[in-house]
Amino acid sequence: MVEPDLSFFQSIDWCRELIANPDYEITPTLARQPKNDTEDELWAVTLKTPSTFSHCISFTQQPISDPRHIPQVRMLINLGAGLNGHSNICHGGIISTILDDAMGFLLVLNRNLKGGVCEGRSTSTASLNVTFLKPVETPQIVLIQATLEKFEGRKYFCKSEVKSSTGVVLAQADALWITHRSEAKANL
Repeated sequence: MVEPDLSFFQSIDWCRELIANPDYEITPTLARQPKNDTEDELWAVTLKTPSTFSHCISFTQQPISDPRHIPQVRMLINLGAGLNGHSNICHGGIISTILDDAMGFLLVLNRNLKGGVCEGRSTSTASLNVTFLKPVETPQIVLIQATLEKFEGRKYFCKSEVKSSTGVVLAQADALWITHRSEAKANL
């Protein structure tokens, strides 16, 4: 599948270097794809405009030591002024949404991984701790990185961060995700 935003990001030096990293593989950003129901409307419609997230691409870290899970996902997002809370500064709620969604996307990828740590299980955010370190200025391309730190039964512990083009961490989050109880019982 050809990613529609690939050429945009390949035209930018620092983005092209990230995309070319052989330890990562371009992965369709599932939330950007419209569904037949209202799932992912926020990312597929509301935030997919020239003034919000005009361009977005994702790539996953390939399993290194444990083929049962994808340890990390990265996303490049072009943030527009339509996301501002203050003049030229992205709203904190949008930053929280980005951090949360990147972790959720990582868990969806793992849910779809045959034999994976959460194969076939839907998860939801149980807690989300966000720390804002620096203003996220707009317009700007940011790198979002989400990592699955550990998993225990129905619990998945994730971290994510927003970085600038120079690698400065602008915001970070840690979260606890839980498998839906009905699905956890069905998979026992």
